[in-house]
Amino acid sequence: PEESAPATGAPTAAAEAANAATAATAAAESATAATATTAASATAAPEAETAAASAAENESGGAATAEEQGQATAASAGQEQSGESAAGAADDSKQEASADAASKKEDDDAQPVKKTYTWNTKEEAKQAFKELLKEKRVPSNASWEQAMKMIINDPRYSALAKLSEKKQAFNAYKVQTEKEEKEEARSKYKEAKESFQRFLENHEKMTSTTRYKKAEQMFGEMEVWNAISERDRLEIYEDVLFFLSKKEKEQAKQLRKRNWEALKNILDNMANVTYCTTWSEAQQYLMDNPTFAEDEELQNMDKEDALICFEEHIRALEKEEEEEKQKSLLRERRRQRKNRESFQLFLDELHEHGQLHSMSSWMELYPTISSDIRFTNMLGQPGSTALDLFKFYVEDLKARYHDEKKIIKDILKDKGFVVEVNTSFEDFVTVISSTKRATTLDAGNIKLAFNSLLEKAEAREREREKEEARKMKRKESAFKSMLKQATPPIELDAVWEDIRDRFVKEPAFEDITLESERKRIFKDFMHVLE
Repeated sequence: PEESAPATGAPTAAAEAANAATAATAAAESATAATATTAASATAAPEAETAAASAAENESGGAATAEEQGQATAASAGQEQSGESAAGAADDSKQEASADAASKKEDDDAQPVKKTYTWNTKEEAKQAFKELLKEKRVPSNASWEQAMKMIINDPRYSALAKLSEKKQAFNAYKVQTEKEEKEEARSKYKEAKESFQRFLENHEKMTSTTRYKKAEQMFGEMEVWNAISERDRLEIYEDVLFFLSKKEKEQAKQLRKRNWEALKNILDNMANVTYCTTWSEAQQYLMDNPTFAEDEELQNMDKEDALICFEEHIRALEKEEEEEKQKSLLRERRRQRKNRESFQLFLDELHEHGQLHSMSSWMELYPTISSDIRFTNMLGQPGSTALDLFKFYVEDLKARYHDEKKIIKDILKDKGFVVEVNTSFEDFVTVISSTKRATTLDAGNIKLAFNSLLEKAEAREREREKEEARKMKRKESAFKSMLKQATPPIELDAVWEDIRDRFVKEPAFEDITLESERKRIFKDFMHVLE
């Protein structure tokens, strides 16, 4: 709401604005007429001044001169003397007026020279007139007559020649002044509302639950309370309650956050709180903690919030414990893996030195293996044992046999070497080792390849012997058939030496190259005849 500034009068300015009426006023005061006549004279004086000034402006079109003021004074005096005053009293008044005028003239002569003003254009003259009104603080609700009393004696009053121009400038001044006064009043009222709102928002006794009646009892006598209307006060009060409610919630939120962080920090720094600690135990630990004991706000923390904070801390500790277990498990697995890798390298060393090959047995190499620290490190750990790794290693070597055997055959072919029944392993190894391709061959696979080739050689020999036996049998049959078909037939008491010459030229005789075989076959033949 807007409030208009009250109108202010300027009664003391009337005398200053009506210097020309001084004589009339003095005459009225010195007259012996009745009180009614004196009052009428005093009332008529300003009106006479206004009329005189207006007449002077209309007649001359110029400034209000001393002559015009004198005319206004004369008119005023004439009205005053139109009463029931005696002729003698009038003469006395004139004499007193003349004396006062002379005295005032002396006073004016004694005063310093008044400031002079100049204006070259109509706009400058109008501006000078408005500045006069502003300087004299003429209110926006003043009438022209009231304003003229306040400004008529100033030289700037004559800045505008015509009365209409003066009034036009005066009205424009009033409009602008009224606008400024309203804006000032509006600004002051707005500031009063803002001051009232700040007062309530910052007062220590105000909370979001304080009722309006309670606030009125506390602050109703204060200027800040009464500076605004009831309607605006209620509206602002509701806004303040909303603001305080929001502020209190935010403060509670910040306090909750602060207490949460404080309790969390205390729990983090308490070494005796582990993932196994119960809430009851933790409460006792907190009571013994100096940081917690000295923090009053923390002690007033919501119990449910404190419990939730503790539970989160315990979950974090459980997670850390689980992570540490996992890390420990990973470290143990890494150690076990490194032990297996080290033992694997140990087996590689044995293989490079020829101690371990595809034909090796665990019992054979156990004395050598068990004396090494890399075997000892494998003991007791889960997963593959040293024996398992040994077996896997040997199996891998055996799996290479067919490929390596092919390489060995290629080497023997290139060297033109054939394994026979009587070929020694040393001779075989010498031939194989003479080429670079043998560097990657497993000693056991070389031995297995030799055995395989030797077995084939023996098989070939056995087959040859069988073939020789079959041939010999056919020759024996032919030889016996030759003896059986001899003419004349062989006597039962015949001797080989006696009949030998009879068969010398026979093919069957020639096929048996050994004489001892001939005798054996003849002996068998004779045995059958018997």
